[in-house]
Amino acid sequence: ADARASFKKNCVGCHSEDGSGGLKEVDGKKLKVPNLREGHALNHPDDDFIKQITKGGDGMPAFKDKLTPEQMNELVRFIRHDFQGK
Repeated sequence: ADARASFKKNCVGCHSEDGSGGLKEVDGKKLKVPNLREGHALNHPDDDFIKQITKGGDGMPAFKDKLTPEQMNELVRFIRHDFQGK
């Protein structure tokens, strides 16, 4: 439940409620937000997700000062379970 709330608070604005991502406008910039349900996201190891959440990049903000390592791990487990069926 905590990971779902964290996803809703921190991720839904760009990745959408269902994790589908897509073309978004954030701070006046058009971004192609990755789909967490299919494609490359299915092949990335958990460490890559953690690194991206921690450091941000490619238009994504860094969450190293907003989320604890355990919260980040819970988010990855949530994404794997709810969006990727793993």
